[in-house]
Amino acid sequence: MIAIFKRDLKVLGSYVKKENSFFIKSENKVNKIKQIIKKVKGSGIIYTYTRKQARELSNWLNTQDVPSNFYHGGLSYENREKSRISWMNNVTPIM
Repeated sequence: MIAIFKRDLKVLGSYVKKENSFFIKSENKVNKIKQIIKKVKGSGIIYTYTRKQARELSNWLNTQDVPSNFYHGGLSYENREKSRISWMNNVTPIM
């Protein structure tokens, strides 16, 4: 899993430069993600390998009082837009 926080991204034309990203190589990745989220304030994107992992991680983060949502190509256009707008407006700062 990779966690990238929005405050650390710089958009250069159509190119996005990642200044801070975290490659998580831990036995307990979800707890490590939660620790990083608590330390690094702001919004972020967590990349997972599967749609199922994205959904399960988002659900778990929500149970840990970390507002999150998931986004992937299998969602309808309307659901992707709702998730994107919610993230952009910092309603769900983790996606």
